[in-house]
Amino acid sequence: MPLDAAIPLGPFLVDRAGHLHLREPHLRPRIAFTWRGRPIIGRLQDGRLEIEAMLGRIPSTAGGNRERRAALFTLLRQLPADLPPGWHARLLPDHRLILETADRMPLPIRVSALVGAITNAVLVLAPYFDLLEERGLAAGGTDSTCPG
Repeated sequence: MPLDAAIPLGPFLVDRAGHLHLREPHLRPRIAFTWRGRPIIGRLQDGRLEIEAMLGRIPSTAGGNRERRAALFTLLRQLPADLPPGWHARLLPDHRLILETADRMPLPIRVSALVGAITNAVLVLAPYFDLLEERGLAAGGTDSTCPG
């Protein structure tokens, strides 16, 4: 392959300048990884980066978890006011808690900008992981998948 040719990287081609180009325009590429025991999913489409972090599942009342459950729901009610701008908390019907955000990225997107944006997002989540762990929302016990 000549040095000036694009390099394939998953659903992308990376040009000499480090810009990502979709191999097929209909694809909606995503990156999935686990950080601090929690699944994180980033999706990229039309210059928009969406990130979801599965924080854990609010425990049921079975097994003596009533106080911990009540404390977590109290924290969940105040959490939206404490989140950084652009971040939202969502409680799914099965009581899994997700933090999510979406940001515009300039097109064409450079590999370094994408990695930097994802890294910044997970670092922003660190204090919320700490807070929720202190209040009893453990990373384990989820089904390890983010919806969508």
